Amino acid sequence: MLNLTESTSSIIVEISRGLYSTNVDGINRTFEIKPELIGYIVIRACLKYLCSAKFANLRPSTRRNEFLKIRDFFDYLGTLDYPVALSAKTLLYPNYFNYLKNKKTATTNSIRSEVNIVSKALKYFLSQSSNQGDIEIAQRLIPTNRALKKPSPKRPKLSMSEIFPHCPYSNLELLHSLRIVCSWIINRTAQERNELLDNENVVGELRHIFDDLCFSSYPIILNSSLSSRQRTLRRL
Repeated sequence: MLNLTESTSSIIVEISRGLYSTNVDGINRTFEIKPELIGYIVIRACLKYLCSAKFANLRPSTRRNEFLKIRDFFDYLGTLDYPVALSAKTLLYPNYFNYLKNKKTATTNSIRSEVNIVSKALKYFLSQSSNQGDIEIAQRLIPTNRALKKPSPKRPKLSMSEIFPHCPYSNLELLHSLRIVCSWIINRTAQERNELLDNENVVGELRHIFDDLCFSSYPIILNSSLSSRQRTLRRL
């Protein structure tokens, strides 16, 4: 029997090596803990909480729910290859949190509440412990409120039709129109560029400018299939 009881609280009995039993809601319920894990702070915190008057004073349905969640947590700890992970800061979040997300089809809020039950046990352990080493480990294991806080919903970006009040056109019509306008601008600027390069006066002025920049060995040629820089200067 584990001597973790308080007045008016439950008793945890070791039935066999690694198998325990406790009366949660009028029914003896069992759970398993690997013997080599029993000394870790997170295990001790959960057991102490299950044996506490605080837990015993909960409604039977709440006690049953919290016990089952803690039992699920014990099962998760038994799957870890490295027991040292039981003292890692990431044990509850994100490790256990992500484990539940991958295993269950429950909502994020439900998964968050499961992690919070273990955090609740750790906080109770903190309130009862006087060992500084134990306190430091328990504090490290408790996820911050920011980590488990429900993210604020992002404000959706306005669509094109929503940007303009009382817009009579759909998003598809606006996008189609935008593509046409952009194509017209590109074609128009290309046409004006070609017209300028076809003007001998402009070409002559450009030649004087490039001569001053010591580019006289690179004659100007006109070729509409080349880029504007290539149309202006090209080594022959």
